[in-house]
Amino acid sequence: MSLGVLQGAGGRPEVGLEALVRALPHAKDPKLRSEILRNAAYAYQVTGRRVEALREYEKALAENPQNEAARAALEALRKGGALRGSSARQEERRCRLEAALARLEPLDREIIVLRNIEGLSGAEAAQVLGIPEPAAPTKYLGAVEALREVLRAGAP
Repeated sequence: MSLGVLQGAGGRPEVGLEALVRALPHAKDPKLRSEILRNAAYAYQVTGRRVEALREYEKALAENPQNEAARAALEALRKGGALRGSSARQEERRCRLEAALARLEPLDREIIVLRNIEGLSGAEAAQVLGIPEPAAPTKYLGAVEALREVLRAGAP
């Protein structure tokens, strides 16, 4: 799941893409950088920006040649196809989570994605979001609780 997809569920994939671009300079681990680039590529892909998507998938593979998800997506895109799918149950869970995240406040959504999906530390997430580092743990816990409440409530 990518931040671009999560923001796209709320109708704003460009916001997700901006967050990925902001997160990239803070990621030092090549595997994490590769995942951020793969997610950016997917965000470009879902917004119809094929050339940019191809470029970002290639960058993701340059960062981590073992990134099989990026390799498969790049091959599918080059062939004009869609991304490789998951099982119906996984897809249902993914859609439910994306919908729940899209219902959160933007800052809540971003801190959850940066911490849990992009793998940033609390300090790194605070820096990307422009909030004081001491406030990050409290903000994160509040965001997780808000997500739990949305998931408990179910679809709107």
